[in-house]
Amino acid sequence: MIKAQLLFIIAITSGFLLTIQLISLQHIVTKGKNELNAVWSLLQVVSNESLVHNIPLFIIDSLILSNLNNFSNEYTYCRVLCRGQKVTTFATFGHFATYLQLSKVISSLRKRRFTVIENSDFDPTLTHLNIRVSQPLHLIVFDEKDSNNTAVHIVILYERLSSKFWWRGPLSLTDFEKRILHRRGIRRADINDEASIYEKVEVKLAVVDGLILGVPTDKRPFLLPASSIKFIECNKTQAKQFYNENPRDESDKAVVFRTKATNLLRKVKAILDKLEIPFWLSSGTCLGYFRECDWISYTQDVDIGIAIKDYKPSLIDAFSINNLPLLHVFGKPEDSFELSFRDGYLKLDIFFFYEESDVMWNGGTQARTG
Repeated sequence: MIKAQLLFIIAITSGFLLTIQLISLQHIVTKGKNELNAVWSLLQVVSNESLVHNIPLFIIDSLILSNLNNFSNEYTYCRVLCRGQKVTTFATFGHFATYLQLSKVISSLRKRRFTVIENSDFDPTLTHLNIRVSQPLHLIVFDEKDSNNTAVHIVILYERLSSKFWWRGPLSLTDFEKRILHRRGIRRADINDEASIYEKVEVKLAVVDGLILGVPTDKRPFLLPASSIKFIECNKTQAKQFYNENPRDESDKAVVFRTKATNLLRKVKAILDKLEIPFWLSSGTCLGYFRECDWISYTQDVDIGIAIKDYKPSLIDAFSINNLPLLHVFGKPEDSFELSFRDGYLKLDIFFFYEESDVMWNGGTQARTG
């Protein structure tokens, strides 16, 4: 009798717990669907309004792009675009996103009760000429009535560096705008607010989760960490002042050196990128960029720095294969390591830097005496 009562109690308890689990599961599924609906609905509105006003958008969101490996044009509801992100990042180009066209998009979105944060700044390539030309840089769109705290960030790209790269300007939010985003649970970590630079790639239109969006054929530039694509604007005003006091060398020798040094640095970057070895400008090359926004033409060499922890023995072979033979080896990897390579009459010096607690240092060896 007691055994039967225990079994009955256990059965009742199990049924009750199972019911609770089913209710919880239904709530989770419903909540998940609502979140997906909110994300997709916002993306649909923003992408459609942009298309209507001839502002094509393409995906640069690293989370989405990293899940595009098995992408197909077949419609599957929010399979790619809804990855649980708070902010979805798209890009467009400045020659499409003029103030006139943007004003039409913003007006349409606000009529539909969406909140739009606009961000613009002066074109940094003209400020040293005392020319103040404002250019749009960012839009952030969200629905304040939506409890899912999702937003769309549109980055406006401009061609820079001989039109070989795309530049995104810094995002400068007011305290009020920061508070609005903060209330929605969007933090600084959710939005890259620094100026960045991307290598130009081909963009093709595709249907992604039922939306017409551009997709970069090469995703790698947009998958790099923010620290690797951070763009440090050269102080052209300071450089102009320097050249007023020290006229720029326009001799044939200086012009040839600048061209060859630029080509060498471009070649070195390609090799080190392939080896996944980060580097930075060092010594005279760094001084030239900081002081003159250019090469110091009388040096006739190129200097870069690499953290010793990133050094790979395959580096020397990779340079040699690419017609950059080894010229000198100084020090050892354990201390004051330095490599020099030759590119015609130019010399490339690679200084290796060592970290100790809160300092970083590099050794130096006099080439003639060792």
